[in-house]
Order: sequence, then structure tokens, then C-alpha cells
Amino acid sequence: MSEELKDASLQLPKAMMWAILGNGVMDLDALLSDGSQYPIIQVLFNATSSYAGTIILGSILLVLLFFSTVTTVASASRQTWAFSRDCGFPFSEWIRYVPPAWEIPLNALLVCLGVSLILSAINFGSSTALGAVLSVSTRR
Repeated sequence: MSEELKDASLQLPKAMMWAILGNGVMDLDALLSDGSQYPIIQVLFNATSSYAGTIILGSILLVLLFFSTVTTVASASRQTWAFSRDCGFPFSEWIRYVPPAWEIPLNALLVCLGVSLILSAINFGSSTALGAVLSVSTRR
């Protein structure tokens, strides 16, 4: 995404520094000691001091989360489709099939959905196991 910025080599570091400074001035100890199960809702309530304001801003966050999920799934299915087009997966012929009436990589979308459901189901068994699976891609 940074390639889409005008003068990215200057603007991106500025945005990163402002984000770090903005998060650094927050009183994290007070927020974490509050005991709320949903810290983001507590942040919104602390900022607005109003239940109505918290509900409105929380609803906006939910709508944004929904649309970001849709774009993430669309992106993942397109990448899966492109990789299977190059025969990078088992069953690539089935995954890369695009139904003419729909004009979307439906099978690739279903594969992404299946993998997401399997990874989500791990959390039902053990949150430690989910943490281990998800931390495979991070360095410590």
C-alpha cells in the first residue's frame, strides 16, 4: 500500500512515527487495570464519556471490520487462484476453475474459507495451540 502514497519515502515514516507517538502517550496501565473484556470499547467510552457515543463509534468499527474482512478474503482468494493457475497447489485444476456465470474464483474462495474455518476451530480446542500455529510466521 505504501507504493500508492505520494512521496512514500517521506510520508510513510512520518505516519509510522505519528502512530508510535500517538500510542505512546496513551495511559495503557489505566486501561488494562480497568478489567474490561473489550479494551477498544473502553477506549471509546473513555474518549466520549457517553454510552451513545460509544455505541455509535463501536458500530462504525464493526462496519469497517466487516468491509476489511471482505477485502482480505477477496485478496486471499485471488492469490490462491493465481497460485493454483501456476499449478502451485494440489488439485490446482479444481481450485483455479472460475464459473462463467459468476466470474469469480469460487473454488479458491471456498479453499480460503475452509482453511480459515479450520484455523478458527483450533481455538475451540486450545488457545495455546492456536497461538503456536499463528506464531509460526513470526520471529522471536
